[in-house]
Amino acid sequence: MFIYNNRYVPFANFLCFAVESIGIFLSVFMAYILLSTKYEQSMISLIDIVYRGIAITAFAQFCLYMLDLYDLNIPFTTSELFFSVTFTTGLFYLAIGIFILAIRDFYIERNIFFLAGLLLFGFLVAWRLAFHSYLNTHTPAINVLILGSGEKACDIAKLVDSSRRLGFNLVGFLGKGTDHDQHNPGNPVHEDEPVGKPLTDDLKEAIERGKVNKIIVAQEDKRGYLPIRELLDYKINGIDVVEWPEFIENLSGKIPVKSLPPSFFVFNGGFSVNYVSKKLSEIVSMAISFISVLLMIPLFLVVSILIKWDSKGSILYLQRRVGEKGKEFNLIKFRTMVQDAESDSGAVWASDGDPRITRIGWYLRKFRIDELPQFFNVLKGDMNLVGPRPERPEFVRILEAEIPYYSIRHSIKPGITGWAQVKSTYSGTIEESRDKLEYDLFYMKNKSFKFDLLIIFKTLKTLMLARGAR
Repeated sequence: MFIYNNRYVPFANFLCFAVESIGIFLSVFMAYILLSTKYEQSMISLIDIVYRGIAITAFAQFCLYMLDLYDLNIPFTTSELFFSVTFTTGLFYLAIGIFILAIRDFYIERNIFFLAGLLLFGFLVAWRLAFHSYLNTHTPAINVLILGSGEKACDIAKLVDSSRRLGFNLVGFLGKGTDHDQHNPGNPVHEDEPVGKPLTDDLKEAIERGKVNKIIVAQEDKRGYLPIRELLDYKINGIDVVEWPEFIENLSGKIPVKSLPPSFFVFNGGFSVNYVSKKLSEIVSMAISFISVLLMIPLFLVVSILIKWDSKGSILYLQRRVGEKGKEFNLIKFRTMVQDAESDSGAVWASDGDPRITRIGWYLRKFRIDELPQFFNVLKGDMNLVGPRPERPEFVRILEAEIPYYSIRHSIKPGITGWAQVKSTYSGTIEESRDKLEYDLFYMKNKSFKFDLLIIFKTLKTLMLARGAR
């Protein structure tokens, strides 16, 4: 387990990716070797099959990523794994077949093509079953001791328990006045009951008995006793000591705003604006948006015709949103609701099965096509490609009153897509908006060009799988 871009990354992730890269490539290579030995000749050379093996490996792993098979925190069943591997192999046959027909230079002999697919399927089934068995039963444990006993400590315990497949193991709590004494350490976490129990009131004994690797400080009352000297000694001697906001940030990719002191934003790294990076981001966003608009002119024409055919009203819909430094602007979208949908109700969040959404509008929202005109907002300078999604002024006033630090998200330009959009769902309640804010704050703290590229890549996956729309 190590930290990259302020997030925990299990070593098992890289192990899985590396083994599959080698295994998929060898499936193609071995098919060539076996059949070349049998028939003594082949129409393609050894170096040709190496190039094709690399291309096929990249495509197959892209399919596995799209099916969430590199998200180790998802507990796939055996049948789900079998289906995903079968689906990946089917896509392999389909896509490579299309490549062979469309690109003459990508030719692969039929017998090598089919044998490579069979070897690929056999390898992935055997490897994935073995790997997930390892994750479920033999993952090296990072034993976690929570220093605290209140609501925050219990929230951390639930997060640790939900991440057992990543290697975290809750050994217990350490703190006076806890109400977690009716369960044994390490018991599963349930929403309706407390978790674990204090191992002892002595920090040294708790660490020795629990073989602790990580201490999470989750005391809600900092005026109480905190063994700073002892914690420093253990940190120097190899035990990781972190405060609860940092742990949540590293594990979940968001910054919890509940009970977070303002000093967190003042003294932590990030949240500062680099003028050069900001201007570079704006230039890149405008360049990509300009190219995208040119390429999408045919799509824009088709969508416009469908909207006019489906319902009366305008093609585009302008909606007031709050942007950088609280400045309002008109967000441009394809209209997906009936004309004057809010004339009686006023501003309300969209909901599942919203009757105001038109037939064509439902498909436009599902595949996020209604958002495409926002490239014009980027060209106007109101938005960037990546950033917090701009919210409506009517909702901003409510959310700023209900959610701490909500206004911080207005310190940078909003985006067409963002970290919250690829990690969370559509926000239609205050709690969902709080969840998205926590992802937005993580993005703002760790903003970088490579982080933007990751978000754009994940956005493409979200679009292809039609996730999160409402």
